[in-house]
Amino acid sequence: MFVCFVFVFFFFLGSIYFRFGEKNDIWVIFNGEIYNYIELRNNLISKGHRFKTQSDTEVIVHLYEEYGEDFVNYLNGMFAIFIYDSSKKKILAKLLRALLRWYN
Repeated sequence: MFVCFVFVFFFFLGSIYFRFGEKNDIWVIFNGEIYNYIELRNNLISKGHRFKTQSDTEVIVHLYEEYGEDFVNYLNGMFAIFIYDSSKKKILAKLLRALLRWYN
């Protein structure tokens, strides 16, 4: 029931992106944009992660695999994220309206 609620919530927000972890044990539903995903992607590749796409959504999956629940501390952007980790039987939802950096 909760998963259905989250799906409907994201559906009405706009675009929905699904991604799965390297072992197909992590599912991500994502809406938003990660501004620093290219830097994060390059860092994760140097740590041995393998990417199938160029999307910022896939970066979230690999960040979660690398850092666990602390992954959100590395993100710069506007987003809502729902993660289901089937290996840990854990549901995690993160919502951040805006983390914007203004430069003069």
